[in-house]
Amino acid sequence: MTVVTRNKKILGFLALSLIWGTTWLVIKIGLEGVPPFLGVGIRFLFAGIILILIGTFKNRRFSISVELLKISAVIGILLFTISYSAVYWAEQYISSGLASVLFTTMPLFVALFAGIFLKNENLTPLRLMGMIIGIGGTVLIFSENIRIDGVVPSKGLIVMILSPISAALSIVITKKHIHSFNPFFLNGTSMIIGGLATLLIHFSFDSSAAVIWNVTSVSALLYLSIFGSALAFGIYYWMLQHIQVTTVSMVVIVSPVIAVFLGAAVLSESLSGSELIGSVFVLGGVLLSEVVNYRKNQLS
Repeated sequence: MTVVTRNKKILGFLALSLIWGTTWLVIKIGLEGVPPFLGVGIRFLFAGIILILIGTFKNRRFSISVELLKISAVIGILLFTISYSAVYWAEQYISSGLASVLFTTMPLFVALFAGIFLKNENLTPLRLMGMIIGIGGTVLIFSENIRIDGVVPSKGLIVMILSPISAALSIVITKKHIHSFNPFFLNGTSMIIGGLATLLIHFSFDSSAAVIWNVTSVSALLYLSIFGSALAFGIYYWMLQHIQVTTVSMVVIVSPVIAVFLGAAVLSESLSGSELIGSVFVLGGVLLSEVVNYRKNQLS
């Protein structure tokens, strides 16, 4: 197995955080023209095809087994159909900030499932404390953007919490099988199956919803498909091959910080005191969770 340096792992972590830090807002923008299930279905069907083509070109052959399809179906339904559909549907009723805060609970669920299904993925007290501090920091960052108005948003909250649970289970299953299959084909077929299943839901229950195809909605879909899915999940699968699954899951805590500072740098948005303090808590929580554990492993 190729040895991967710590710097490459850090770069992969930062790149994934950067990409996924932008997707919450783009999803919200895309929903203005494309219904949630249609948007999820097209996004991942297109991204899956891209990854299958890359895998075929890179390996000079197309190779998909029955076993790969079985695992891909489980991952695809859990992650791309259930988890992402929950995000898209919930963001019709709750803010993108609140949605991202709720999704940052995913590392806690990952740690729980990893402890059950994976070896050498124990949840240490320091890691748990780091996760809690990081989630608390995310709450601070979006404290001014979290709103719950009336009965309808409560439905969005209930549906949204399905997303981190389903995503956590899928990431642990992926980690368990990542070395058994070609990552391009495993990732690509998972996306295609998840995308097709979500399109089936759209045409069965939401086909009457209005669709507005304009520059904004198409651009959002292309960005989410190419960068937010094909590229991001390529990095994600690479990280799962070389890094503990609980560490990979911490990306969802860091990405909101990236989103806030990108807004300040690109859109000249002002940074509030709660956002700055929250960012310090997030980064401090990640450092406590991962760096201290890394040094402990090096000394053991």
